[in-house]
Amino acid sequence: MDSVAGGSSDPGLLLDANVLIDYEGAALDILGLVAEHLGSTAVAAGVFAEVDSLEPEDLAGLGIVILHPTPEQDRRAQRLPSGTSFNDRLSFIVCRDGGRICVTNDLGLRKLCDRHGVPTKFGLELLVDLVAVGALERSRAGEVARTIQAGSPDFYPDRILNRFEAMLDALPRGDRPGSGR
Repeated sequence: MDSVAGGSSDPGLLLDANVLIDYEGAALDILGLVAEHLGSTAVAAGVFAEVDSLEPEDLAGLGIVILHPTPEQDRRAQRLPSGTSFNDRLSFIVCRDGGRICVTNDLGLRKLCDRHGVPTKFGLELLVDLVAVGALERSRAGEVARTIQAGSPDFYPDRILNRFEAMLDALPRGDRPGSGR
C-alpha cells in the first residue's frame, strides 16, 4: 500500500536504493524481518524507481511501504543545495520530516543527514539489529553479509566486514542453544 511521506508514532526506517539492491542480491527476505522486528520500513517512490528488478508487490509482501513525498517535499529537495542526487535529497527530507532513520551506504547522503541531525544506519547494521533482538541467527547474519560482499566487493572491502563482525561480537550472547543472540 502506498503512503504519503510524513510523521507517525513509529517513525521507522527509510531504505536507500543501495540497501534494497544489496539485500535483493543476497537475501531479500531479511528486509521482511526488518519490517517485522525493527519497525515500519519504507522506501521513497523515486528511490524505489531506481531499482528496476523489484516490483511494488515484492516490497508489499515484505511489509515495506512505498512513500510518495508531498509536492512541498519535492520542492524543498529541489532547492536544497547539496552535492547529492535529487533522490538522496528527497530521502533526507522525508527522514527529517518524519523522524525516520535513513538506512544508506551512500556517503554523500550520510553526510547530508549527519549535518542536519538525521540518524543514519549502514545497510549491514540491520543484520546486527536483527541479531540483537533475537530475530536472526548470528551465523545467518554472517552468511548474508558475506553474500552482500561477494556481490559488491569494491563497496564491501574486508575492513567493512571486519567492522560488521566486531559489531556482532559486541552483542551479548544468549544462553540458549540455537539462540539468535
